[in-house]
Amino acid sequence: MVVADPGEDVAEEIERLGDVARVVVEAPMGDLQSTFKVSGYPTVYVIDADGTVAGTDLDALALVGA
Repeated sequence: MVVADPGEDVAEEIERLGDVARVVVEAPMGDLQSTFKVSGYPTVYVIDADGTVAGTDLDALALVGA
């Protein structure tokens, strides 16, 4: 999980997400967001067993069955 830190206090979001994901904080459109072509929040990815991106969308329900 990448949290784009726009200079606001994101500690609460990091704590909430930290229970279910590895959280990385970076500046908006940082290296990870640029690499994965993030265009909005939340951007959801499905990674298959081989580590390949199998699907991406802004709507997690759109990826059901990906």
